[in-house]
Amino acid sequence: MSARCLISVLMCSGKRPACRPQPGRLRLRCGPAHANPLLQPQSAGFTLIELLASIGIIIFVLSLAILAVGPALRSAGTQDAARRVRAAIDAARVKAIQQRRAVRFEAQVAKDGAAKVIVPEQWGVTPNAGDPTFEWHQLPEHVTLRTNAGSTAWGAMRAYPPPISSLSITFSADASVKAVTVDGTEISEKPPTSQFLIRLHTLREAPDDEVNKGARFIEITPLTGVLTSFGYEEYELYQKDGTGKLKGPELPAPPKS
Repeated sequence: MSARCLISVLMCSGKRPACRPQPGRLRLRCGPAHANPLLQPQSAGFTLIELLASIGIIIFVLSLAILAVGPALRSAGTQDAARRVRAAIDAARVKAIQQRRAVRFEAQVAKDGAAKVIVPEQWGVTPNAGDPTFEWHQLPEHVTLRTNAGSTAWGAMRAYPPPISSLSITFSADASVKAVTVDGTEISEKPPTSQFLIRLHTLREAPDDEVNKGARFIEITPLTGVLTSFGYEEYELYQKDGTGKLKGPELPAPPKS
């Protein structure tokens, strides 16, 4: 390389963006795009410690989100099941009035061919059991149904009332409750006159306090067939009288597993 070309190269390696070729001289391409990559400044990256710290922060935030969203998801499933049960019961009541005949609402837990409860537990409801065109409507999984119809054993713990596998409520043409059957056995009060409750709560692993607060209730007045839905906070008020004490006899202790 001649001395003149070497000088041009050195001039191009400075701050000037590009060399303008002069007439009659050697045309050189010595702009920044053609500079030596070894002489270019290296961009800053992340160290291993910074990457591990970022991953740890992300995992911590996700764990907090799961803890916050988990109870809400379990409660949402229970609320959805309660709405479907309430709608099916109300449909049976309206159908009895419109058709001027007895109509039976029924709820059953899904079972296999050997009559064993399918896990996870899932219930189905129908507003017109026994009709040629009746069909089952499935409830969300991991939600169970209990009732205190014909029984005084009722408590906040998930063990009370005891588990059941079927419930049927027959409405008369005047919308009153004609009969209530639990697990194939009709309750002794015929026709029933005392108000009774249906409770739905999650079966997923959760503390008892969370299960109770996420429970939903449906109150049925047999003489009129009127339905009332409420949550656990309203249930606590429902169970207390003016002195703040629970109504009825003292509840037995939950059985040991």
